[in-house]
Amino acid sequence: MSTRQLKTQQKIAQPTIKKGVLVVPKNSRMELTEGAERPNQDQEYEDIVIETGGRLLHTVYKTPYKSRSVAIAANASYELRCLTVGEQQIVNNLTVELKGERAEAHIFILTATSGTSKLQERIHIIHRAPNCTSTVLHRAFASHESTVDFTGTISIAPQAKKSNAKLTSNGLLLSPHALIRTRPEFEILTSDVGCRHGATIGELDEAALFYMTSRGIDLMQAKRLLTVAFAKEILTGMPEGPAKNESTAALDYFLDHAYAV
Repeated sequence: MSTRQLKTQQKIAQPTIKKGVLVVPKNSRMELTEGAERPNQDQEYEDIVIETGGRLLHTVYKTPYKSRSVAIAANASYELRCLTVGEQQIVNNLTVELKGERAEAHIFILTATSGTSKLQERIHIIHRAPNCTSTVLHRAFASHESTVDFTGTISIAPQAKKSNAKLTSNGLLLSPHALIRTRPEFEILTSDVGCRHGATIGELDEAALFYMTSRGIDLMQAKRLLTVAFAKEILTGMPEGPAKNESTAALDYFLDHAYAV
């Protein structure tokens, strides 16, 4: 389990953690950052509840979130930005329920695996109320002999009319021995919804590499520039501070070794 550092904006409020549940109070805004150090026992939790009008910006780095559930009430929102880097054996499971009207969830996941690591990522977003919005953006690098296995599911319940949902997964293979599997799925049980999904898995663009090297850019530097651009959308959304700085440093270290045989 990891550290939680909480900041509040707008209405001053302190989180309530009771029996493994972290509660974001009504009409409050919080920032939650999880690093790699172990918290006090009374700070440990597995589930998050965001009450009406609450907002939570959640950053996870240098640690897996493993199994987690989030319940979002009406007019509340949850944003997760998660970075997992290195050689690890991890199974992450995240379930998010949009339980009140006009609830929102925005999930941004970046994984960068190396060595012989195996990472399984399971994300399930459930729309249970009308006029809710969800976004899932998953991006993965796999180098050496590592494996990334992603399943993203968005479920739209019969009563969740006028839902808007977008699910995207992009994988970038940095080695001929690496493997990325991705499965974006929708379960739609009503009409009058807007849902989009897409998935790509590939290697660095040879035409772009040729263009850059023909203009004097070193091949390894060209590869690095393209991979950094691939990750930029997720990293730039992180709040400024130690989490963003350490995440950038971890990705830099990964890229320094990603093409090693």
